[in-house]
Amino acid sequence: MNESTWLTQLVIESGKKEAIEASLILTGYSYSNDKLGNFLDQLSSSKPFESVILKHATESELRQRNRGHRRAIKLIEFQIECNIPKV
Repeated sequence: MNESTWLTQLVIESGKKEAIEASLILTGYSYSNDKLGNFLDQLSSSKPFESVILKHATESELRQRNRGHRRAIKLIEFQIECNIPKV
């Protein structure tokens, strides 16, 4: 995880296949595609995660008020699926 990418939901399901301990669905936001890519790289290279797949990434906009002014912040909403194998 990096300071520009965060999770809003984490779903953990018990493994449906014999070799899989658990399946994870990670949903969240990132400030940029580059930061999301860094997070995916970190997750893919970290044990015990396997089969890391970006299911979708959609650009969205968050409108924020600051001292009476509105500004739009662009965010990338994403969903990632991965597995944790049995040991």
